[in-house]
Amino acid sequence: MLNGFGDMAQHLGLRRHATSLRKATTVLSHELTTGQVKDQTKHLRGDFSELVAIDTSIAKATSRVAVGQSIATWLSVQQNSVAVLRDHAQTGFDDMLLLQQAPENEQKQRMLSGMDTRFGDMVKLLNTSFGDRFVFSGTRADAPAVAEADVMLDALMNEINAASPAITEAQELSDFIDQWFATGGGFDEVGYLGDAPIPASQSLAQGYSVGISVTAQHEAVRQTFAAFAKGAALSRGVFEDDATEQKRFTDIATMAMGGSRSSLIQLAAEIGTSEERVQNANAQNEAERYAMKIARSELLEADPYERASQLERAMTQQEMIYSLTARLSRLTLLDFLR
Repeated sequence: MLNGFGDMAQHLGLRRHATSLRKATTVLSHELTTGQVKDQTKHLRGDFSELVAIDTSIAKATSRVAVGQSIATWLSVQQNSVAVLRDHAQTGFDDMLLLQQAPENEQKQRMLSGMDTRFGDMVKLLNTSFGDRFVFSGTRADAPAVAEADVMLDALMNEINAASPAITEAQELSDFIDQWFATGGGFDEVGYLGDAPIPASQSLAQGYSVGISVTAQHEAVRQTFAAFAKGAALSRGVFEDDATEQKRFTDIATMAMGGSRSSLIQLAAEIGTSEERVQNANAQNEAERYAMKIARSELLEADPYERASQLERAMTQQEMIYSLTARLSRLTLLDFLR
């Protein structure tokens, strides 16, 4: 029980000090647990310049990592499409070899029909997208890269049939198809729906700039289209009345299919080089971000030995205040802590 104003004043003073100690104990416990100071302003003496610089570096590194991951995904989708396309070219080459040995029967007709289908499969691969972006369309990533297979093949065959003078030899037809898919040919007018390659390389890290310039107008893609178109032309009956020229054209188409596979291997290597640069840039950015996070942690680090000592003193003082308060007011520990 309290006696007089002096005891009351002493009691209130002890309670205020106890409240302050409880707050200090909470802060010290937090800092001891997290290893970081709670009051940054006090710890840094009001100078946040170094902390701001570190946070800015972390934000920039994080942004570069995000951009790098996006580009890596884009390149990965392209690489996967080229890999499947390369497999189609190999299968097409094998089928063309078999076609040269196939007799005039239903088996040959089925194999010829497969050439037309293979051209359509190539179109689907080049119109691959992730999210809402078509990866072979260049700067016009919101649109498919190439027209439908029938649109291109119909346009090509119409031009072949309308050629003057008429095409009567296998090599002439092969050259015509190559020119149609070459720069400035019918493919650029009818087939390609995208736009120019993405011009600028993206700087991802110090010493690492990466471009994603491969489109469906890439030379390797043009060669592959031409090779598949030659197979499709066979399926649509070119030289069906001239067995000799049809045989020659089949030989030419077979070689073209084999050559397209080699071109696709080079394209895969080109994309792979960009993928490696992105990977290295991302590793550098991740290392920088990690280093900056360590620097930030060290800047705001709470000395564990100092905090442990301060916490022990605060708790000791709380025990002393409890004892004094209990004597003054005969409080229980539960009452004191309320």
